[in-house]
Amino acid sequence: MAPISKLAIPRLNRLVALALVGWSFALSARAQVFRVTEVRRDAAGVEVRFPARADAYYVLRRGVTVTNLHTPVAAQLGVAGPAALHDPAAPAPAAFYRVLEVPRNQPLDTDGDGMDDVWELERAPLLNPLDPTDAGLDPDGNGLTFLQEYQRDRSRVTRIVNTSPTRHETGVAVTRETILYFDRPLAAGTVLNTTNLFASFGGRDLLSRVELSG
Repeated sequence: MAPISKLAIPRLNRLVALALVGWSFALSARAQVFRVTEVRRDAAGVEVRFPARADAYYVLRRGVTVTNLHTPVAAQLGVAGPAALHDPAAPAPAAFYRVLEVPRNQPLDTDGDGMDDVWELERAPLLNPLDPTDAGLDPDGNGLTFLQEYQRDRSRVTRIVNTSPTRHETGVAVTRETILYFDRPLAAGTVLNTTNLFASFGGRDLLSRVELSG
């Protein structure tokens, strides 16, 4: 299976098309440089290879013209290193493709089923971000569909479950570090600083700083 192409394009909101062996590949992305290292086609379909990032995920879209690339055919979470997206149902003799790189903290809902792509990819193969019918499934039999579990998960309030020092602990120096433990990871983009998280005593805010750790 011989490679069809090797190319690199800037990650600007532009569309670049390259016609090769009766096929065209259109690639766009959002930042820095997006490099497709190899494009292959054989009897099993089309495979697009590229170096991925761990803070993004990737969607391969196909279309019949370079301006009509709306059919998603593959998606996967990014990992730092080489990656590939595969279209097993590539039509002959020609097609157009676009590889989308999407930040994990700004996910799309590619299949429009009400659940974001990352949430579905993290639960593969039970969920598929390209299949809108899986939203109504309840494989664990708990009475909640995947969509209902997603909505419940997204509406939950993050709570403090433990602290150090503990509540009502005595003999605590004012200079002692205070640690807060949450019941779930904080949402991407959460901002904690001394404006919205601080200690006070006698009606006065104490000089402090905020640090986050996993």
